[in-house]
Amino acid sequence: MYPDAYEVGLPNQGLQILYEIINERDDARAERSYAPWTDMEEQMRRRGIPLFSVDSHEPADQFDLLAFNLSAELVYTNLLNCVDLAGVPVRSAQRGPQHPIVVAGGHCTFNPSP
Repeated sequence: MYPDAYEVGLPNQGLQILYEIINERDDARAERSYAPWTDMEEQMRRRGIPLFSVDSHEPADQFDLLAFNLSAELVYTNLLNCVDLAGVPVRSAQRGPQHPIVVAGGHCTFNPSP
């Protein structure tokens, strides 16, 4: 999952490489999702449409894992918003076994100061 708009996240080469590596495996499947623009998010929330993948349009909360690429500090809040829009509790203590595991990677995960 890229916690920014499709137009910003699609050209990210790291995400494309991971997507291809995972989908070459017989025992895994990766799909992509991006943060919607604010006007689209408003419509999704108003109509009860959760965040979904762009590949199969499957709701994000149906996946086993939500993996985020944090490439800039400015997308930290977008990550939280995407988790909430997916219908998954933002706080891990409120998640149960029915929820996907939420993880993050990328160079911004190595500097906890911000």
